[in-house]
Amino acid sequence: MIDSDSALLMLKKWAEEGTALLFRFESLDVAFSLAGVVSSASSEDCIIRSRKGEATLRFRLDDPDCRFEFRDRRSLSELVAVAEEKGDLAHLSIFFPARFSLKAFRTETPEPRGSLTISEVHPSELKENK
Repeated sequence: MIDSDSALLMLKKWAEEGTALLFRFESLDVAFSLAGVVSSASSEDCIIRSRKGEATLRFRLDDPDCRFEFRDRRSLSELVAVAEEKGDLAHLSIFFPARFSLKAFRTETPEPRGSLTISEVHPSELKENK
């Protein structure tokens, strides 16, 4: 695990460099993926834009119940060899606070946290627009 300041530094670095990223969001209600870039990053407002500009995702990092995890591709692929140029590519996972619903309250079963995994993409993995 890393702290929110470290996660914010990584997001700001990606924004400054225009790094190609893959965003995968999962929650109880929805799951989607989006290829894009970090448009801007602050603890109060992070903005993600799709590569073609047709979609925007916004989120906050300043909730004390958010959790952050950093790994490189090599550590995620322990069973499969990873090419040297791809092994150091970073993955940042953000686990948002659990939501509370009436069903969860009645059954005393906490709902799973929503999560956003942000993965660096190697240029060879990008599909070119034609």
